[in-house]
Formats: sequence, C-alpha cells, structure tokens
Amino acid sequence: MCCRFAACAGLFVVSALLVGQRVESLGAQNPKDKKDNALEKQLKAAQQDLAQAEKQIVALRQDVNQLKAINNRLENVNNQLQASLKKEKNDGDDKTIKALQATLDGYRRGGAGSRRHVEGEGGHGGERCAEPDR
Repeated sequence: MCCRFAACAGLFVVSALLVGQRVESLGAQNPKDKKDNALEKQLKAAQQDLAQAEKQIVALRQDVNQLKAINNRLENVNNQLQASLKKEKNDGDDKTIKALQATLDGYRRGGAGSRRHVEGEGGHGGERCAEPDR
C-alpha cells in the first residue's frame, strides 16, 4: 500500500508540474495574443488612414486640375482685355497724335513769317530781327 501511495503522490506532483507549466504557457500566450490583437487593430487603423489619405489626394488633384483650368481661362480673358486696352490706347494715341500734328501744322502755317526772321531769311538784308515783315 505504501507503494501505491508513493505512486499516487508522484503522479500528483508530476500532474501539478505539468498543469503549472501549461498555465504559465497559456499566460504567456495571452499577452502575445493581446499584443497581436493590438497590433492588428493598429494595422487596420493605419490602413483606413491610408485609404482616407489616398482619397484626399485624389480629391486634391482634382481641385488642382480645376484650378489650373480656371487659371487658364482667366489668363485668356486677361490677355484679351490687355489686347483690347492696348488697341484702345493706340487708337487714342493715334487721335492724340493727329490732333497734335494738326496743331503743329497750324502753328507752322501761322508762324512762318517769324520763323523766317529768326533764321535770317527776312526782308532786312539777312539780319536777324524780332520784328515781322510788313
């Protein structure tokens, strides 16, 4: 009977050791599982953030393309307005030039006698004088 008792006690000790190791290994696996779950959750969150960022990039590229198109249209309108302004300015300059030319022609016609005296072509024998010819 003593042998049976010793055998049962030995089996009890061995089973206790095996159960203890099993509990330790299960305890060690749970934090790993928790860590793995946490890492998987972080990975999923990062993938969702990446997908959102890609959608934002696509939207921003569309915005950039739209703004480029608007900018091109505005540049075309600006060029047309500048050309129109330049044409109007040239037309105005032409009118101003013609008016000034007419004024100069009027002065040339009206001031021919005094010009002759200053240049020495008057009727005073080539002398310069301030009096106009009579």
